[in-house]
Amino acid sequence: MMLSANTSYFEGVSDHIISQMQNISRINEGAKNGVKHYKVVARIDGRTSECCRSMNGRIIPASHIEAQSGAIQNAKNIAQKKAAATWRNGAFYGKILPKDFGLPPYHFRCRTEIVPVWIDEEEVGGVVMRNTSPLNKDEVIKHIDKIGVERVLSKDNYYLWQK
Repeated sequence: MMLSANTSYFEGVSDHIISQMQNISRINEGAKNGVKHYKVVARIDGRTSECCRSMNGRIIPASHIEAQSGAIQNAKNIAQKKAAATWRNGAFYGKILPKDFGLPPYHFRCRTEIVPVWIDEEEVGGVVMRNTSPLNKDEVIKHIDKIGVERVLSKDNYYLWQK
């Protein structure tokens, strides 16, 4: 039997499998260490998809990610595996994630990953804000909005806004 797809396709499939397994490995390790939330981190550049841009910074409960990861790991065939982790073409702005979506990769050649985060609360100007403290050296303020996306005001943006 001769395969008709080119080498690039098979490289993409292997990249997808490796990325998915790296994220699943991170989830399995996080479950052992009591991780309660994960943050989606997309590589933002000219090649970033609309889906990955919309998911970048999203905070997802570990229970959701662990359930999806478990469904992928327990799949008995390729159809079950695809059903546990569907690909998206467009952006996702909904508050509640479908059970088959949240764990990257989100599409072919996806470079997005998921990392564990710890959520804290702090009072800023009399307002209690949820965030993934502490602030990084270039951040002025950050908070998790009502749909679960962490918003960050960096020093570069802050000083431009002040001018």
